[in-house]
Amino acid sequence: MLCGGDLFIKTVATKLMRPNGAWAATNAIDVVVWTDLQSNFQKTCGKPFTVEAALAHLHTLGEKEKSGAAEYVWRAPEFIKTPLRTALEAERRFSR
Repeated sequence: MLCGGDLFIKTVATKLMRPNGAWAATNAIDVVVWTDLQSNFQKTCGKPFTVEAALAHLHTLGEKEKSGAAEYVWRAPEFIKTPLRTALEAERRFSR
């Protein structure tokens, strides 16, 4: 989980679905689903999630997986700012 909690979810939901100038409407998207899933980083990587641990993990991925991760970051709405996204966007590989 990159971010979570009720305030974050309410903020994201408000920005995604606000009727006037909403991100979804602006991008011609009819439906937005926000799941707020729990993190599986500890289970998958064997250590607690930190930005540094996530960056290290991403650097171990193959080219196809790195490309998928970069696309995931790019496709998220601009207002979804997390410490990990900020760190990734600072890297040449993940910048647009």
